[in-house]
Amino acid sequence: MDVRIVVEVDGRKVSEIIESVETLDAMALELRVEELKKRAGRAVLDSGFTQLGESLGRPHCCGRPMRNRGRRVRTVMSHSGEVTYERTRYRCRECQCWQTPADAVVCCGSHRMTRLLGRN
Repeated sequence: MDVRIVVEVDGRKVSEIIESVETLDAMALELRVEELKKRAGRAVLDSGFTQLGESLGRPHCCGRPMRNRGRRVRTVMSHSGEVTYERTRYRCRECQCWQTPADAVVCCGSHRMTRLLGRN
């Protein structure tokens, strides 16, 4: 059977999954469906984590707003597998410390895994 999954976030298509799935073996079918669910989940998490990072305000350090030093890509492990998202990095003009606010809300400490995965 041919399967097509379109993932839209806020009316914008972020992923389209087109697969041909065998239906001769129930276990193989169920395993394939689980993998398709994970792929769709990764697409939603990618967009969600990026939007979350964009919604966070500019951090402060040494009594001043930190300087935007551009966007970087980060890959973390989630229950759906590896998720890649963009986040903004900031640097203090005084002490030269770096902060990436999105990592603080997405990641479990300094580990490259989501907070939910780290909790389990």
